[in-house]
Amino acid sequence: MLTEEEIRRIARRKKLSVGLTDKEYVIEWLLKGIYESKIKDILIFKGGTAIQKVYFPETWRFSHDLDFTALYPDIDIITQFNEIFNDIEESSSIKLEFKSFHETSGSIIANVQFLGPLNARNRIRLDISLDEKLVTEPVLKGMDSQYPDIGKYEVGVYSIEEILVEKIRSILQRGKSRDYYDVWMLLKVENFDPEVIKRFLIVKCESKRIEFKPELIFNENKLNEAKGFWEVGLKDLVKELPDFDLVIDELRHGLKEL
Repeated sequence: MLTEEEIRRIARRKKLSVGLTDKEYVIEWLLKGIYESKIKDILIFKGGTAIQKVYFPETWRFSHDLDFTALYPDIDIITQFNEIFNDIEESSSIKLEFKSFHETSGSIIANVQFLGPLNARNRIRLDISLDEKLVTEPVLKGMDSQYPDIGKYEVGVYSIEEILVEKIRSILQRGKSRDYYDVWMLLKVENFDPEVIKRFLIVKCESKRIEFKPELIFNENKLNEAKGFWEVGLKDLVKELPDFDLVIDELRHGLKEL
């Protein structure tokens, strides 16, 4: 495990708070532990942290939740993760344990408490989908951690197209500020075939019994709620937060072919 001073030095270099850097460091240890464990081929990494860690590690907003899809939902997650926690502690002296664990027929939502270099208890949220339909093949990506004691490892992750589609579907479901931001950024940094995205989105919506209505992306109530949380939810995660109205204007143009 890195020392507190090493974490503080990295935080200054990355212009992040010490607390966020401590959490980011432990998140990488947890990812390495998962993808060197027995369930490495079962959990597929996705969501905002997957974008930040795997696809755009230098430019993406910080994200502190871990989202996965389980290809085989009948695995004993608690037992498997407790083994992972033990292996990580043996390798790094980082202590991890479940503080909450809620399982339904469709998902697992859990909080993992950790004690890392700062010697201050903090938590990482885990969200594991158990009934998600994938529309593309997962991708195996090599990781080379910026933290010297973690080194190289590989993760199984959603394709960038599948991440975009789930982010758009999330807007249809809930309309959170970070989903609008992530979709806007993905459209700025990647070229997507709108027909392919639309086809995938229809399949993903049908699999969750969500009505496919692209106009709901810009529903007034959703936009008002997202705008209200724009700075509160993102100011600590994005170095230069763009104007919300500008983002929505550009999204209207970028998603007009859906």
